[in-house]
Amino acid sequence: MKPSETYLEFIHDVLITVHSGIHELQGRLAFCDPAERDYIEGRIFSYTEFLQTLQTSAREFGLSDEIGL
Repeated sequence: MKPSETYLEFIHDVLITVHSGIHELQGRLAFCDPAERDYIEGRIFSYTEFLQTLQTSAREFGLSDEIGL
């Protein structure tokens, strides 16, 4: 079954948002004070783990190419 355009747009929007969040946090990490460091690193880890979960699921369902993962 081929995913619909709406589905693909939704997934792409989520991926763009997650990638933007990672990049924004990485930028903040470079200038944060020590008290914020663990929090920011934890958020980066969570975002990265979420992306890895999406990649694994997309592969298992044969959707990697369709959604660009």
